[in-house]
Amino acid sequence: MNSDNQNQQDQLIDALLLEQHRSDREQHILVIQDALFHSVPAQIDKKSRVISWLWKMGLAAAAVLAIGYFQTHVHRPDQHAVHIPYQPNETTPPLAINDFPPKVADISNKSQESVSILGAVKNPRKVILPEGGLNVMTALASVGGLNATSDINKIEVIFNSGEKAVFSLSDIMIGEAGKIELKNGDQVIVGQNPFVGKYITVGGQVQKRGLFPYPLDGNLDIVAAVAVAGGLTHIADGKLLLTRNGQTKTIDYEAIIERGEPSVMILPGDFIQARARSF
Repeated sequence: MNSDNQNQQDQLIDALLLEQHRSDREQHILVIQDALFHSVPAQIDKKSRVISWLWKMGLAAAAVLAIGYFQTHVHRPDQHAVHIPYQPNETTPPLAINDFPPKVADISNKSQESVSILGAVKNPRKVILPEGGLNVMTALASVGGLNATSDINKIEVIFNSGEKAVFSLSDIMIGEAGKIELKNGDQVIVGQNPFVGKYITVGGQVQKRGLFPYPLDGNLDIVAAVAVAGGLTHIADGKLLLTRNGQTKTIDYEAIIERGEPSVMILPGDFIQARARSF
């Protein structure tokens, strides 16, 4: 009798332990499911939670199987495939850049005709005659115009026929000379200013002694020459000695400055010396 009671108690304890184990297992499953799948509302009952969890686990397992199949059968190249490298047809060599020559316009003999613009211009060169023609003024403009050392009074046009004509810059700019049409072989030569490289010398009682460039416009009087040298010193007596071609004469500088007597023009190569006052 005692043995039967003991067996019943043992069976009851085992049943309670089994039920507790099942309850703990379900509780663990629910905790894991809640941690992994937060999208399941808390209000769903225990059975619905388990069904939802099993459904999602099934989808995950299907995705793993699909990826494995793709890697094994689809993505892996065929080991028995034969790879033949590309070989160009020997009978048809590949094209190179040189096989396509640039398009060159049909240049007629007219476009090869030219005129020469030379002398004291900024960019002396030959100028191709355009289809519409070229006159003297446009030809000079095409080379940048005259430079600083040009002689504006000596622009010579030498025609291919052998004829020559000399014009000034004003003749070309505002006169009829600029409209002269040039022909193949004609030349336009701009002369150089005759005063380029010319100097005067100023010495004696002036502030700055030395050589001074002669102005390119050819206009210089003795007052301007002394001014270029900085003027007279405080011990100058107002008399200037002007030497030209070996001959010397005295110029009354004070009379020109103070009394308005006519000034004296200075030429390239002149030597001017300011005398000192006698004490």
